[in-house]
Amino acid sequence: MASEETETQHRMGVDRDTYREFVEWVGEEPEEAKMEYRARGVGEDVIARTTATVGEWELGGEEMGQDRHHELHYGVPEEIETAVGSADPTDRIEAVETALSALTACINGTVQFNALREGMDVHEVETSVSITFDPQVLFGHADADRATEMLGDPAIEVEIHGDDLDDADREKLASYYRRSPVFDMLTSPHPTEPSVTVHGD
Repeated sequence: MASEETETQHRMGVDRDTYREFVEWVGEEPEEAKMEYRARGVGEDVIARTTATVGEWELGGEEMGQDRHHELHYGVPEEIETAVGSADPTDRIEAVETALSALTACINGTVQFNALREGMDVHEVETSVSITFDPQVLFGHADADRATEMLGDPAIEVEIHGDDLDDADREKLASYYRRSPVFDMLTSPHPTEPSVTVHGD
């Protein structure tokens, strides 16, 4: 009996009551629930290789994650390193691939968050993303004002598996990807101008 109660109380690996309390808190305290995420990347000695770190973040104006540290090592596929003349070609995850994989994770999580919020029994979500890339602007063969031509439109496929879903549930599940922060970041205009400082004589 206890195991059945535990299974009922927990869904997708979390306690349902605790999750509902968190969701209610987000709605009741919108300023306190605002988050700021950060990343820092340092270029390495080999062209196109970067070590990026993520750690501290902000919740409601309060610094969090002082003991948090994750390193990510970016670059290009080994074939590209060989083509550009790298002395020691190494295969690394490319930055565009990273953005695509982050999108899959965010869509999956967004579907799960909202399915649980609505009490739906979803047990598997899989997202696949691909995009074409034309390197003409990157390598100086076209002006930067043509940067919007570099990437094609992303192809996104989301598969959701659940039990006891009616038509209304299916319609909601099919729309949840629109609530994904990374989907919004990659598909909606977010104009910005980086602050660039050049050092040296």
